[in-house]
Amino acid sequence: MLYIFKLQKSTKQDKNPNRDIRNELIGHPISRDKKDNNKLKSSILFDIVNKDENYISYAKYSMKKSESKKYSLQEIIESHKIFLNKYLDIILIKINKEIKEYQKQIEKVFEIPLIKQFDYIDKIDKELLSSISYIFEKDSLKYYHQKMRKHRRYLYCLKKYKEL
Repeated sequence: MLYIFKLQKSTKQDKNPNRDIRNELIGHPISRDKKDNNKLKSSILFDIVNKDENYISYAKYSMKKSESKKYSLQEIIESHKIFLNKYLDIILIKINKEIKEYQKQIEKVFEIPLIKQFDYIDKIDKELLSSISYIFEKDSLKYYHQKMRKHRRYLYCLKKYKEL
């Protein structure tokens, strides 16, 4: 989501230990050294003997040592909540900033007489209005404006345009 909103990537410190746990258990349970002829670096085995529903435990075996790892599910969930809240807050700040900028542009549009608004918006973004609905194409809006006193349907389309 950070990429979609053109924001800086999250840091490794924010992702860990959850990212490391995920990588060891799901992403790369067998790790190889690509620099050393694809030699085995480590492998992971779940601990199925000491089952505890409140913990994830596994053994990591490497050429130099083996270690037992155990993580509290509650701590993993809490760590992930902190991560999500931090970056969703950053996204919300960006969205609010863009909404304020958009509102400023909208205010400028409403200072312009109605018939000239269509050309102005079209100059800013050719497909802005038509992307909302085909009835808001610039030429159609001009046509409705010309015919608004002839039939209610034209006035209705202009009313919908103003409600945007």
